[in-house]
Amino acid sequence: MTVIRSFRFATFLVIAALAAAPLEAGAEPAAGNAPPALDRVSRTSGEVEVAGRRIGYDALVEETILDGTGDATEARLVTTSYLRSGVTGAADRPVLFLFNGGPGASTTPLHFGAFGPKRRVSSGDAEYVVDNPHTPLDAVDLVFIDPVGTGYSRPSGDGAPYWSRSGDARSVAAVIEAWLVRHDREDSPRYLLGQSYGTVRAAEIVRLFPDLSFDGVLLFALVTETPDGLISHALDLPAMAATAWRHGRSGVAADTVEDIYSEAVAYARTD
Repeated sequence: MTVIRSFRFATFLVIAALAAAPLEAGAEPAAGNAPPALDRVSRTSGEVEVAGRRIGYDALVEETILDGTGDATEARLVTTSYLRSGVTGAADRPVLFLFNGGPGASTTPLHFGAFGPKRRVSSGDAEYVVDNPHTPLDAVDLVFIDPVGTGYSRPSGDGAPYWSRSGDARSVAAVIEAWLVRHDREDSPRYLLGQSYGTVRAAEIVRLFPDLSFDGVLLFALVTETPDGLISHALDLPAMAATAWRHGRSGVAADTVEDIYSEAVAYARTD
């Protein structure tokens, strides 16, 4: 998380080659003009210590209803948001939307294993949660998204329209757009973070919904079409090189993490 904070969410965009793939055939949720309806909401508040400072936040669990169009079925999609409290000019504060991979995986690992204000410790019956001092909540508000069919997000029918790559991406994009409108954050800088298969979802969202205008996309554990091939290693190299440099494990000298990242990109694209 220290590596992520060092970027301070500077604008950078990495799109997987899979983003150029065509849409699958079949019925899909269509984007409507009206924002999806909001059903149940639960709100609590808390504090977390980051870099020696106590940070207050509001936590919201919201259930957004996606209307079916044509052959598409209705779905209820759940998000968990952490909004830093006591902030002036909240409309200008960055928002980071996060989801894990799968398909079929909720956003629990990113939520309680990396970015949220709490993290899980131990396992099984001995598991408990503690403050997460590495959460980037001091710099950016967090919105964890469980795609349809994961976590508590469920379709009303068989969910077939949501099981395609583009159908999945469309439903998540609809919820992101609705969240921005509902919370009056349409002018906020917005970032997208996908992990594993979520990197494909992130690429699809950017490809299908350019009007969402993300300021940056972070691809966490990038997925490629050839996971065991040389292309996969080349795509992984820049992020791994930056991480190694940040933790003092790199054999390459560089002044900044941006320098080492750029050098690794150049190497991966050529040599």
